[in-house]
Amino acid sequence: MNILITVATYFPLKDGVQKVTQYQAENLVKLGHNVFVITSNCGGKFKDKEKINGVNIYRVDATNKNMLHFGDYQQYKKRVYDIIERENIDVMMNVCLESFSADWVLKFISNLKCKKILMMHSMHDFRWNKIDFSSFSNCTKKILRDIRGGMFYKSNINTIKKYDAYIHLHEDDYSLNFFKKYKIDNNYIIYNAADDVFFENNVIKKNMIINVGSYNSRKNQKGVMKIFYEASTKDYELVLIGNPSNKYYDDLIKLKKTFDKKFEEKKVTILCNIDRKTTIDYLKKSSIYLSASTWEGFPISIVESMAAGGTFISTDVGILNKIPGGVVSDDYNKLVDYLSEFCNNGYKENSLIAKEYASNNFVQIKQVKKLEKVMKKVLEE
Repeated sequence: MNILITVATYFPLKDGVQKVTQYQAENLVKLGHNVFVITSNCGGKFKDKEKINGVNIYRVDATNKNMLHFGDYQQYKKRVYDIIERENIDVMMNVCLESFSADWVLKFISNLKCKKILMMHSMHDFRWNKIDFSSFSNCTKKILRDIRGGMFYKSNINTIKKYDAYIHLHEDDYSLNFFKKYKIDNNYIIYNAADDVFFENNVIKKNMIINVGSYNSRKNQKGVMKIFYEASTKDYELVLIGNPSNKYYDDLIKLKKTFDKKFEEKKVTILCNIDRKTTIDYLKKSSIYLSASTWEGFPISIVESMAAGGTFISTDVGILNKIPGGVVSDDYNKLVDYLSEFCNNGYKENSLIAKEYASNNFVQIKQVKKLEKVMKKVLEE
């Protein structure tokens, strides 16, 4: 098959959607398909065209910010048309509604001569959670996102129905239930997955708690640090890994000094822009993944931690309350208690459950073959 994937972020940018899309694209190449990707040039920082691990990558002037899209829409539209016609594309997969990579396609989707799949990494959640009431800022952002999201889906729901298939991250994903409510059929489930390197069994675990993700208020590393300092963590170290080096990163450095004075001094390592190999090494050696995110869909870093035999403690976001091998709560005091319990009385039972579940469900090639099967099915139809 000749496959076109449109996605807002792709390597060398780094985030959860990028990781998943990249391993999907590269494994589809290994399965014998021709894969083309259209993504952002990040303000001209990256090459307009290059080939990475067999994937043909085209970059355009486009970006997302605060649920809005900026850049050259006409350039993006032309690029989509050109690749579909020139490369005789069989299937196009647009990644993430509420992103230019899919939203801009909606404007001309009826004219595209190929099969079309929408890959959801969850979606805006219109339900109110405890975290939304935690501050005036969070409450205001929630209201604004509800308004924007409501307007978007009301005006586009009939166009969204023009896709041939829809892929969701989990059977209990909010996006799947939302689509069913609007009688959108042809839904499929494909889990996020971890690289084979995470499933190695000869890694010695350390007394390490880890969190991986871009430094920002949604990932809420400040909350992670607060939980760590308030918990009884014995000789455990907290490692935060993220990018970029920004004001939020600077605030974390200052917050550590504040917490060292307010509580007792603890070992906290805050890393920025480190290479993937080093990140993998930290994830494999860590025992506990600690997350305080205000929103997640199906966080790939927790998937990777589970594959490496780590348990997780997290706010109740996305589908994490449906995944065994960890604990979730929106009560910060409970998260503190969970972390104290794991550090003092053990976590290995949860880790074994997490590892087994990951081995059965989070292997990349298994999930990519599911994606390939969906693509072949829509072609046959």
